[in-house]
Order: sequence, then structure tokens, then C-alpha cells
Amino acid sequence: MIDRHLYVRPILYILSIKEVSRRTSLSKATVYKRIRAGEFPRPAKLTAGRVGWRSTDIDAWIGKKTVSASMGTWDTEIVQREFASSDDLVMEFLRMTAAAAVRKQLAREAEKGAGDV
Repeated sequence: MIDRHLYVRPILYILSIKEVSRRTSLSKATVYKRIRAGEFPRPAKLTAGRVGWRSTDIDAWIGKKTVSASMGTWDTEIVQREFASSDDLVMEFLRMTAAAAVRKQLAREAEKGAGDV
């Protein structure tokens, strides 16, 4: 049986530039260029010589990009207006992903059940 009321709470990590680069597939130079252009989350200053990014901010940025690419009608301005914080966006993205997985599983079960008749 599938739980149709999935709830996933995002886990907060602090990411280094190397981890951000790996997660986003952007070079370090591109990350900083997009920060200067206002197109990427700013890091938090951790110590005098160290910065880090909240994992939820990076996940939300990735979510915005993938939602925009996959749904067409969701542009960045709409996403920013609809979701007050990056945590809200991450939660909605995870809900959408979980709902798609549930639909696929139900379709597989229906196909399997139809073949048994």
C-alpha cells in the first residue's frame, strides 16, 4: 500500500563552494558570476575566511530551474511570488515529485491487476 500523504522535511546542511558546484553542475566561476548578477543564492559568512550555502537554498534554486524547465508555465517570477521561502519551494517540489512517483506506482499496479483478469 502506498502512503498518499507523503511529507518530507528538508534537512539543512551547510555546503562549500565545491559541494555547490557539484550539486548544480556549475563551475565555481559561474556560481560567483550568477551571484553578482543576482541569479543565484548568496552564501552566508561562517567565519572570517569561510562562507557556505544553506542546502535548502541550493535545492530551491535547482527546484526552480527544473520546475521551470519541466512545466513551462512556471517561470522564476511566479515561483518566487508563490513561495515565500526556499523551504516552501523545496517542500512543494518534493510533494510534486512524490505525487508523480505515486501516480506511476498506481499505474503499474493497475496494469498488473488488469493482466491478472
